[in-house]
Amino acid sequence: MKEATCNLQSFVLGYGAQGLSSAWPALHRAAHQNDLDLLQRLLEEKPAEVNRRDASRFTPLMRGASAGHLAVLRRLVAAGARLEPMDAEGKSAAAMAAERGDLAALRFLADADAKLWRQERGPPEALHWAALSGHRPIMEFLLSRRASAHVQDEKGIQPIHYAALESDVATVAFLVEAGANVSAAGGKGELPLHWAAGVGHAAIVAYLLARRADGSGADLRQATALHFAAAQDRLQAAEVLVAAGAELQGPLAAARAQGHRRLVELLERGASRTRRREL
Repeated sequence: MKEATCNLQSFVLGYGAQGLSSAWPALHRAAHQNDLDLLQRLLEEKPAEVNRRDASRFTPLMRGASAGHLAVLRRLVAAGARLEPMDAEGKSAAAMAAERGDLAALRFLADADAKLWRQERGPPEALHWAALSGHRPIMEFLLSRRASAHVQDEKGIQPIHYAALESDVATVAFLVEAGANVSAAGGKGELPLHWAAGVGHAAIVAYLLARRADGSGADLRQATALHFAAAQDRLQAAEVLVAAGAELQGPLAAARAQGHRRLVELLERGASRTRRREL
């Protein structure tokens, strides 16, 4: 195979620019700023604006949810705000509340009949965003409302991938106990272990290996977790993988191609020990 550079762009999540609040419509600003008096006046003057989108495709309800203003959400829902619209990243107001860790807002939206999960694949769901941020009470609530620990987005990515990318061992372990698969493969073969190794979460790498994740599992480019760690200069994660017996030659080529001296030295030492054992 070609030396894999394992660019993390394939799975780093975007947080799209939302623009300056001064450019938002008045109702969006009132929702974001928790200005209930202005919000009520605007709703009475122009009730049809309740579901208007701004330049970032946010509705007023999304602005209120993203800022954590429960009273705003109550006013907007009472005025006819729709619960299902999504922004440019595919987040609904409920998903925004989940990402913030705002259980009160999420519970209110759920009780108002917001969808917390879908049967068909689509953008990342509320559980993905809660896992990314490590909000256990949110994850518990979503699972109690029949969300699945192994739900997939449109790219085949599961919440455990998100937890491995940006969260902690406790979050990953919680999802595993809830039924998540430590070796769940995305649409391009990407594994939670790949994502954890690529961003250097050595403790998560160790946990996944202890739970029998496949340390030699490769994505569709034939890149393993050690490729990801080597290409991104993640020394501690690489040390865990080397100690677990990961294949070294491909990752060594990737580390050399990127000029990561520490990784090259680690992998050369590992390769040397392997050769001595084989003699």
